[in-house]
Amino acid sequence: MKAFKWMPVVAAVSLALTGCGSSSKSGGGPGPGPTPPPSTTYTWQMVYLKSEVKSSVPSSCAVYATDTSVNGNVIVAYRGNENSNILIHNADGSVKEKRHPNTLGKITISENDIPSNGFVSVEELDGTIGNEQDVYLFSVQKALMSDLTINVRRTSAASTSCYTTGESFTEVDVNSDAVINIGQVSTSTEYYQTSYIDAATSGKQVGTGVGVKSELPAQDKVLVTLFDSYNGLSGQKKELTHYQLADKSMVYDVNGSSSQSVNPTNQGVIRPGLTINGVTLDNNNANRIDVAYASEVYEWQPIYQTSANYSYVTDQAPFSSWSFFLNGEVDVSNWKYHAMLPAKGNALNIVAPSLTAFNSTVESSCASGSDFCLSSSGFTASDFDVQRTHLRANTTNSSRVFYQTIYSAPSAEVPLMKSSTETLLPDSNNNRMEVSLAKLTASENAVKYFMGKSIDVQLLTGNSTRNYFDVNGPVTQKTSAINRYIALMGESLTVVSAGKN
Repeated sequence: MKAFKWMPVVAAVSLALTGCGSSSKSGGGPGPGPTPPPSTTYTWQMVYLKSEVKSSVPSSCAVYATDTSVNGNVIVAYRGNENSNILIHNADGSVKEKRHPNTLGKITISENDIPSNGFVSVEELDGTIGNEQDVYLFSVQKALMSDLTINVRRTSAASTSCYTTGESFTEVDVNSDAVINIGQVSTSTEYYQTSYIDAATSGKQVGTGVGVKSELPAQDKVLVTLFDSYNGLSGQKKELTHYQLADKSMVYDVNGSSSQSVNPTNQGVIRPGLTINGVTLDNNNANRIDVAYASEVYEWQPIYQTSANYSYVTDQAPFSSWSFFLNGEVDVSNWKYHAMLPAKGNALNIVAPSLTAFNSTVESSCASGSDFCLSSSGFTASDFDVQRTHLRANTTNSSRVFYQTIYSAPSAEVPLMKSSTETLLPDSNNNRMEVSLAKLTASENAVKYFMGKSIDVQLLTGNSTRNYFDVNGPVTQKTSAINRYIALMGESLTVVSAGKN
């Protein structure tokens, strides 16, 4: 996969506008200059996700998740519909060109084919959700283009074989009898927590036979953390004081016995201080500090609204990365909040972005010259790096609905993309609109992580979707998603979103 050709989108727009100076030719001058480098190309692969019995799926097939709604099933990828439309849009949202993927559901697009500040879109007509041929449009602005694997609602008519990627899928087969013994190293310890890969936690108030969410026998190490504060009613555990990575061989069957015991240490543990201002965290364990070890993710400790501290090890070994993983709401007009923030051993003050009450309407008088644009308020565009604009509206064919999601430069006014078949008929009183904004490091991993926040693989095989979520959009297999997450640990990434109707 080629390197992500990131240029901050606002800078790309500015460069396009300032690069339009005059030129002239004169006879007898020097010959042509050096041959320009070849154009960057982007490959988009369409896939169709289907729930299948795990035992019947060939090992070569790309599996995206365990199907949590059907016992024994996994979500498998097939080649996507080659009749999906690939639209190249001008900067104002008008259609410049329509193409189709090949029979393998793949299309390659040259950056030279995309107009300045233009977009590339996947358009699909499908009736499995609304019982009509609704329009689903997923669009990416030129400066944000990269290789993507994109879900569509229909499988290929030309290829019935599954999609293969060479990436294997492994899901922990948790055995409820898996436990570990943890030595008492302090009389102040009130809670013993275990974390297995994928940040799966368990725990107990005594150190004997503490549950581990692993297989039997375990296949990976177990992270053990000890806490001096535990509230049995709320389940909150605070003041992490000791830790240890236990070898997988120390996990045993609770129906048997083990003479082995993990001996946690407090060497290098410090508590730098933590304050939270302007953000109300969700009251659950979705808020935590993660650590990375051997290409896997473990939970270090949970974080709560009332946390006054977090713990950190001054000698980070054996962990390669540390990161806060937080979800909640900004304390103004219910903007949702998500962040990955570095845990570096320094006092951390989590501060909400500067936002005001959100409002959004579809306008027909647009600065871009587009027929329609989504005009939004409540944020300052220059405070962010990437914007997701989501709209559900009617078309002039009243039985059809037009869903579209657009990734672009942050702006109070985003042009809406035209369909190749239907005409948008917006009604601001009934449209469903959402704007998400990301402040992030300029990298392909960060942008793809942001995109992945608004698509749920578990819902893509069914006939419904959550409000504001996409049915067409980028999907990522487990190993790639974990590697992306680890690559982002230690960086700052903040996402806020607000919706209407």
